[in-house]
Amino acid sequence: MKITKNYTTKAIIPELRGTFGSLRYPCFGEIKYDGEAVVVMYDISWPDRIITTNKYGTMRSEWSKLDSLADILEEKNIKKALFLGELFYKTGEAGALYDLLSHKEDDDLNIKLYDVVHIINDSEMKGSEATLMDRKEILTKLFYNTDFLVTSKIIESKDAALIYFDAMTIIGYEGVVFKPFDGKLITGPCAWVKMKKKDQNDYPVVLIDPTLERIEVKVITVRANMTITEVNVGVKCVNKFKKNLKIGDTVTIEHLGVLDSGSLRNPVFIGKVNEDR
Repeated sequence: MKITKNYTTKAIIPELRGTFGSLRYPCFGEIKYDGEAVVVMYDISWPDRIITTNKYGTMRSEWSKLDSLADILEEKNIKKALFLGELFYKTGEAGALYDLLSHKEDDDLNIKLYDVVHIINDSEMKGSEATLMDRKEILTKLFYNTDFLVTSKIIESKDAALIYFDAMTIIGYEGVVFKPFDGKLITGPCAWVKMKKKDQNDYPVVLIDPTLERIEVKVITVRANMTITEVNVGVKCVNKFKKNLKIGDTVTIEHLGVLDSGSLRNPVFIGKVNEDR
């Protein structure tokens, strides 16, 4: 595996900002692997044909699983393609992110594709304006009976969603992502809902209290009707961490979910995001 950096090509990956209370049914429930979100870029004319890049600019190529993906796309006469996926180590169960960080260059890393931005063959481009149902159909036609598709289930109700979430977390996965059938792909904040026992998201710092051990972060939430709310949420931050922060920094906050108001349930400051990780 070859790893390089390219900060001019930042991956644009959806930010899961939906709330469980506004979820529409039926929807897809997808296993949330504990790994790293990546964009998979394929072009038959490139020397490597296919590469992945994450939001920090880390690019991977010359990797056996990417070669297998490229072989499938070439066999299906795809000229160019752009997918969203999750890179993880071993089975991707909760805690696997730490294994990924210590095995960054291992050839036995795994990848699952969960969405397609577009694919281009000789005659047409597909994906960019399609509903999620249509995009899933595209992915299934390309990668049916391979190990590259994310595990997902059709969810008919709130009760079914909770049952599926419990089943997946009991066997070790960190959670489930719920996505409405008719949603179009949105980069940046979107209405997809991520459920975890404890969740972690990155938010920008918008206020640093000059006296109290407190900061505020901006939380952007997208409702099922695609209305967007922005709420500043206060988070305790002890002075030894607060003194190294400035307005505009991105920090990781752990919480127990996004409330219908747009605030966070029991937010806990984890740390400042390292842009080089």
